[in-house]
Amino acid sequence: GSAGTYHLLRVDFSTQLQERKAIHIREQKPDVVVSGNIGCLEQLASAVPETPFVHTVQWLDWATGGPCPPGLEELLAGPQITPSSTTEAAS
Repeated sequence: GSAGTYHLLRVDFSTQLQERKAIHIREQKPDVVVSGNIGCLEQLASAVPETPFVHTVQWLDWATGGPCPPGLEELLAGPQITPSSTTEAAS
């Protein structure tokens, strides 16, 4: 997503990577994107605002009975998804 330090040092490279990944995300039309890299989350969420992005820790917390991650409330108002149902779909 943010291409590590390139996000700060090579904005051109980082932007190209962001655009390429945003295209792939839009093509796949996921219900949610989960990542453990906060830089990736921030950069890609700004490029694909129609898709919710969640940190891995928030996702795991939700999967084990914690609160629903921010941004998923609207998604949950539609057809029911759970962490386990989306994980099964990805495998």
